[in-house]
Amino acid sequence: MGQPPGELILTFLKTDKPKTVDANKPFDVEAAIVRILDETSNGTVYGEYLLNWVVVEAWQSGALGSLNINRTDFADMVARQGWSYDDKAHQWRHAGIMSVPLLGRL
Repeated sequence: MGQPPGELILTFLKTDKPKTVDANKPFDVEAAIVRILDETSNGTVYGEYLLNWVVVEAWQSGALGSLNINRTDFADMVARQGWSYDDKAHQWRHAGIMSVPLLGRL
């Protein structure tokens, strides 16, 4: 059974090294979004994938405690980078990338 859309699933690697979490340490969510989108080679990305990587980057930088963003602000940040949400495919697509069905019409 698949996960419902928008559910956050994270698995952290146990490194046996303590990781500090500082609620006051700044984390630039938009910079992380830009970095992740720039590494997306096919022009499409699931929102869950993007959010998971933002959380992982915040965790790795020790700024997980300061990560505070709502869905609207997150979507606005993605849209500012030239991406739009495809409601049919439930993916973010970079400008110029067309929605392509995975299966032909029956």
